[in-house]
Amino acid sequence: MPRKKAKKVPPPLEDLPESLRRTVVKIMVKYNLDIEAAYEKLAILSDINSREFDESIKKHAESLYKSRLMTQMNAARVSINRKANAQIMATYDQGYEDGYAKGKEDHQIYYYCVVCGKPLYITPNSKDHQAVVDYMHEHKWGHQSCHDKKR
Repeated sequence: MPRKKAKKVPPPLEDLPESLRRTVVKIMVKYNLDIEAAYEKLAILSDINSREFDESIKKHAESLYKSRLMTQMNAARVSINRKANAQIMATYDQGYEDGYAKGKEDHQIYYYCVVCGKPLYITPNSKDHQAVVDYMHEHKWGHQSCHDKKR
C-alpha cells in the first residue's frame, strides 16, 4: 500500500520576513481570507503577468478614474448652481426694485408742502394716513358709481 503524502503546511507568519508578513496580514484582512488563501492571493497579485493581476490593476484604475470624474462633476455642478443662484438673485433683486418703484409711482400718497413745495409722503398706517382717512370719511368720499346709485 502506497504511503499517503503528508499535506504541505504553509509556513507560519512568524517565520516570514516582516515586510512580507505585513503584506500577508493586509491581504487576509482586506479579502477576509485564511492564511493559505492569503498566500495564494499574494502569489496571484505579485505575478505581474497574471490575468487576475491585470484585472485588479484595471479595476483599481477605473475606480480612481470614476472617483476623479465624480469629483470633477460635483465641483462643476456646485459651480453651475452657484452661478445660477447668483443670476436668479440678481434678477429677483432687480425685479423687486422695479416693482417697488412702479408701486411707489402708482400708489404712493403724497401732497405738496405749503412752505417748500416738495412732496410730503404719507406712510401707510401712520397718524397722517389716519387723518386722511378721517377727512375722506367726514366729507363722505366714495366711489362715483356708489354716489350715482344713491341718487
